Amino acid sequence: MTPEEQFNKDVWWVLQAIKKEWLSTPARENVRINTVRSRFANTGSPPTDDIAKCIRKLEEQGAFRVVERSVADSLDPYHFVDVDWDRATEFLLSIHTPKFDELYSKYEGNQHSQFLTTADMKKLYILKKLKELRDLGGTRQVSIAEGRYEKWLAECDIEQHQLKDMLFSFMREGLIEFFEFKVVNPAV
Repeated sequence: MTPEEQFNKDVWWVLQAIKKEWLSTPARENVRINTVRSRFANTGSPPTDDIAKCIRKLEEQGAFRVVERSVADSLDPYHFVDVDWDRATEFLLSIHTPKFDELYSKYEGNQHSQFLTTADMKKLYILKKLKELRDLGGTRQVSIAEGRYEKWLAECDIEQHQLKDMLFSFMREGLIEFFEFKVVNPAV
């Protein structure tokens, strides 16, 4: 997983934890997030310090304003308020509804796209190109001009035999009936 994918996954986890708390918080009240409690309540959570970093990043992006940072420890009778970011384990958030919802949708979409493998992404690219051809010609019999398929190979970073394999699999699935590569001969 790339650093960007891991970061997006962590931010998505934080957004879901905040949304869960927000839904159970009375209207017009700030939302309290306890990163330690949230981690133990949910499997697959990021480390506590990464949660704090994601909260800081989401505040920077305008999803909410951090009203208070504190250290909450159920064994400690004292509640330390206004601590620095590195020590904070509990946050009081004033949610900015439209921006929070926008970021929630954005990161939710990122999670769905991560379920696709690189091979799936390449197949989707070729399917989109085939759809463009079909929209022009209106048939499931595909003729791909030499310049066009060379462009597809370069843009999709695949070899010609891989493109043929994809097209044969599309035929087996009934997505296309027939395909051919047309060689354009400028001498004729």
